[in-house]
Amino acid sequence: MTKYIGNAPSAVALTSDKITDGIISTAKVAADAITEAKIADTAVENEHLNVNVITGQTAETSIATDDTILIHDTSASALRKMTRANFVSGVGGDMTPAWHARLPNTQAFAGDTNTKINFSTEIFDTDSAYDTSNQRFTVPSGEAGKYMYYLTLNHTYGSSRRITLKLFKNGSGVHQAERQTDSRGFTLVNFIDLSVGDYIEAYYYLHENPVSGVIDSGTDQTFFGGFKLLGV
Repeated sequence: MTKYIGNAPSAVALTSDKITDGIISTAKVAADAITEAKIADTAVENEHLNVNVITGQTAETSIATDDTILIHDTSASALRKMTRANFVSGVGGDMTPAWHARLPNTQAFAGDTNTKINFSTEIFDTDSAYDTSNQRFTVPSGEAGKYMYYLTLNHTYGSSRRITLKLFKNGSGVHQAERQTDSRGFTLVNFIDLSVGDYIEAYYYLHENPVSGVIDSGTDQTFFGGFKLLGV
């Protein structure tokens, strides 16, 4: 349709050839007149973005699990959003849940039986998943995965005896270390796959009754701990 400048019919028709470069100034464009439909894909490039697009936003000092961040999906050449939880699981994060507990007092040996070690003093427990009342770590909701654990026992008795250090999972032995010794300690370290609700405990087995003997207590003598591995 032909547009006219002035009063028709003596007005001059406004055609595309009448609109020369620079003839329409910024002042002639109404506020908010340019809609999204008039902006072509890829038309807004980096040089047209001001840094205050980011710097002008409210600063945050923490991020919630369901907060989102913006990433570039190279396979689709598109921008995507991702939650903090998904981002951390892909690139790293804290190795938690984690716990460390120790034997608070000496514990007398029992012979020829699986005996739970009384790790009832908690040093730390990031997810409140270690129970000092029953000396067990239980995998909390959302934290299934591969864990590394360590179990160190220091023992004292008068003559050489054979002793086995054991890790129990859900009430059954899964890992163990055995040695013949008199007065010293040893450690069991291993990896284990755990599902939500699985629990692990530390036991020892003395293969014969000593005349006298105890498991030594102390923060650096007999302890039990572990943590969840990342990206495994």
